Amino acid sequence: MSSPGASYSTAFSCMILAGAGGYCLKNIENFCRCAISNDLSKCSFIIVIVNSVIGIWRYGNPVYGQAVDKLHKVTTAVQDLVVLPMIVAILMEKYNCHIEMIYGCLAAPVIPLICSIIGTDTLKTDFEKLVTFFGCAGVAYLCYMNNNYYGAATCLSSIIKVFCSDDNSLKIPSQDLRNYAMCFFTYFALKAITD
Repeated sequence: MSSPGASYSTAFSCMILAGAGGYCLKNIENFCRCAISNDLSKCSFIIVIVNSVIGIWRYGNPVYGQAVDKLHKVTTAVQDLVVLPMIVAILMEKYNCHIEMIYGCLAAPVIPLICSIIGTDTLKTDFEKLVTFFGCAGVAYLCYMNNNYYGAATCLSSIIKVFCSDDNSLKIPSQDLRNYAMCFFTYFALKAITD
């Protein structure tokens, strides 16, 4: 008999996401021409992998999974608020934007991240929607101006992850849908970076 915190379908979606993150991390090795982009790309995919591994433990272990609930919430907030701005910063560097804009993009989620860690879930959701909106706008603009159409798929998967995952009419747990959308996001982010 499983405990209320165990959800094997969510653990499976975390496992798929960890695999997608690992695939992207393996294929990004030494692709980026700048140390900043190389480190950011690896860091963004490592964040996805770490959150997914913690999610596998959290949702797949009926006895001890609840022990990492707070840690999983923190790593999920980091993933939700930091990975997209990192991808935007990598694309900005790839397309020769000013370094100040790149650093500004990286600094933008710091305040929302701090507020979401110490605040409520509602505050985290509001900040996540704001970061997603501006991040998707940045990816869409950069990729459109440089004929990189993987950016559109990256934006679409990020929008689905944030704005459509709470739709209960699909009969899919929202965390599972977020994880599967994040799988597509990581893959298309890899393609947008390497295109």
